Amino acid sequence: MKTWKNYYLRRAKLEQHMTSGRAFADYTCKTLRGHTGSVVGLVYLSDNNHQFDSKSIVCSASSDGTIRAWSIQEGIQLWSSQVQDAPLTKIIADQQTGLVISTDSQGRIKAWKAQTGDELASFPTASSACTLLTYYRKDQSFLTAGTSGGALHTLTIPALSQVSHVRAFDTYKIDILLLSPDKHWVIAALRESLDLHPKVYFTESLSCPCEDDPPVSASLPVNGCTAASFFPSEAARVMIVHSDGLSNTKNISIFDIKSKKSKYKTEIMVEQVGSFELLFDGWNSDILLEAHGSGTILIAQGKELKLYSIAGTQIASFLDHKEHIAAMCVLKYLPHRRARIRNPLLGTIPSAEKQKEAISISGKTSHS
Repeated sequence: MKTWKNYYLRRAKLEQHMTSGRAFADYTCKTLRGHTGSVVGLVYLSDNNHQFDSKSIVCSASSDGTIRAWSIQEGIQLWSSQVQDAPLTKIIADQQTGLVISTDSQGRIKAWKAQTGDELASFPTASSACTLLTYYRKDQSFLTAGTSGGALHTLTIPALSQVSHVRAFDTYKIDILLLSPDKHWVIAALRESLDLHPKVYFTESLSCPCEDDPPVSASLPVNGCTAASFFPSEAARVMIVHSDGLSNTKNISIFDIKSKKSKYKTEIMVEQVGSFELLFDGWNSDILLEAHGSGTILIAQGKELKLYSIAGTQIASFLDHKEHIAAMCVLKYLPHRRARIRNPLLGTIPSAEKQKEAISISGKTSHS
């Protein structure tokens, strides 16, 4: 009989073994093969019912024009889509509905049922590239897509019916779409121009627009946007890596976003709460940015990872990678009290109750 005690003890032992890092001795590593082109994206979906027999899958999209689903437990392919008319460029998951959303090099967006591979809907944007963002409000899932022509399309999920279309930027590709932790704000930004400011939109005005009124929006007072991220412990605190407008120097500016409602309209209030200059040798556009809590900043460029406070104080710097850092995320761990997490950057992290987040970074890799 499976009990929570047995599950707890099994997971505790597994996590202890994983910290030692002995492949095939303490854990099993499987290679999943099937794509004939480059893998352009991976998404993880779980049914989130916390049952022992719950099914978790990974869906992958490839330049070969297919989406494939893989069983995490069994390490096998579950299904593959038919080859699409154009190479796929992106895939994201909507955990609320259990769907995956893909887009291809011709700008066609499609919704797929993750468990079965059924194609549910399709929407054409006629864009060579799309940036995708999903969110949930008032019992409905929405998708906002930023195009290479500077437009924002907001669609319902799963039908992919358009509810609004906004011209955010003229002729420039939208590279960055972010949703605030309180789900009230969408940030749209581009990396191509230093003259255009990032914009913030009220999600309600995108997903439920007024017929005669433009969406509620405002510009953030910075030049361009190399990278951006929200602080997870704040309702709507965003940091932007940008140029100072005069030289190649890069700054981080931090803003709190709030709304001011009157009888007839809603206004966006943007308050700057921090700003400082970043110091890296040899700047390039491949900057990775993440936030922890309400005031810790993680930024990676090339082989170097740095941690800053919101006031601009450098907390730590790491140069452990031999190749450029290709990915970075902040992971939340929930191990048992006696477990100690081993991280290649931070060493042993004591006390799961005192430290429940750790950093995971990946070096440059190739996918096939």
